[in-house]
Amino acid sequence: MGVNIEKFIYPPNRQESLELLYTMFCDTYLANLNNFCAFGAVDNEGIVHALMSFYISDDEPSWFCTVSRSLGNNFLFKDILDEIMKYNENMGRLKFYSCMNIEQAPLMRRLSFSTEAKKRYDYFDEYIVDANHKSFYLSHWEILFKRSLIPVPTVIRCTFLK
Repeated sequence: MGVNIEKFIYPPNRQESLELLYTMFCDTYLANLNNFCAFGAVDNEGIVHALMSFYISDDEPSWFCTVSRSLGNNFLFKDILDEIMKYNENMGRLKFYSCMNIEQAPLMRRLSFSTEAKKRYDYFDEYIVDANHKSFYLSHWEILFKRSLIPVPTVIRCTFLK
C-alpha cells in the first residue's frame, strides 16, 4: 500500500493525478485500517476531488492529519476539515497535529479552515524540523513524516479546541 508522493506533487497530467488521488483515498478509507480514516469530496462519477486522511492515536486523545490533496479546488478542504473536526470532537479528541512546509504554513489555516473553525480552534507551532532531518518525537516521525526525510524545512503544528 502506498503512493509515490513525488509523482503526485508534480503530476505530468490530469488523468494520472485522478488515478493517484483515487488510489490514495481507497488505500486509506476503504482498506479496513483501524486507526486511519479519510474524508473526501467525491462526485457522482466517482472522481475524488479532494481528500484529507488522518490517524487516530491510541496513546493520547488527539489525531494526526496525514494527507491533504485536491485536484485544484482547495476550498473543499474547509468542508472536509469541518466534518473531520466534528467526528473527532464526538470521540473526545480535541487537538490534532500536522506538518507542513514552513514557507506554506501561514497559508494553511486560511485555505483549510472555515470561519467557524477559525473561531473555535487555535494553534501553536511546536517545533521546526530542518530539511532532511528526523522529527524530535517518534510518533511524529512515524505518523506525520512516514519515516521519510523531507527535503524542505517543516513545521509541526498543534491545533486545539479553545
